[in-house]
Amino acid sequence: EVERCSRADKPVAVLMMDLDNFKLFNDTYGHPAGDEVLKRVAAVLRKSCRESDTVARYGGDEFLVILPETNLKGAVRCAERIQASLAKERFRCEDSASLPIGFSYGVSVYPEDAGEVLELVSVADANLYQSKAEGGNRITARGATSTESALVYVKGFDLFR
Repeated sequence: EVERCSRADKPVAVLMMDLDNFKLFNDTYGHPAGDEVLKRVAAVLRKSCRESDTVARYGGDEFLVILPETNLKGAVRCAERIQASLAKERFRCEDSASLPIGFSYGVSVYPEDAGEVLELVSVADANLYQSKAEGGNRITARGATSTESALVYVKGFDLFR
């Protein structure tokens, strides 16, 4: 996608996502229940993204979405759409109350953040790490973070959630 978008002089964004507090979920309800949550989360991701996007499990409870021809603003909108869809889902285990499932996000965009694939993923991963370090359930891009009802500055424009 980076090569294709480079030839077309278009951006490509990477969303890296990690389920918040998933280890606690697995420890409390067991790995079979955790596997079911991962399958349902994957279905939400596929429904929340465009057909041209690539949705993949990156490892453990991390997912990655490649967003061709998408700039930073579009990538953040996609992350917000995913989070809104997850909020509508009702995740339950046995007789438990409905359990909230949320993501922390890291975003990077070619060519602004990186000129090659591994660096692009590395920047998204570093931004994801920042989201997790700040408590989770947030979107971090270029060092700026979008959280519930917050106004943030992201390299040239403001984002409202």
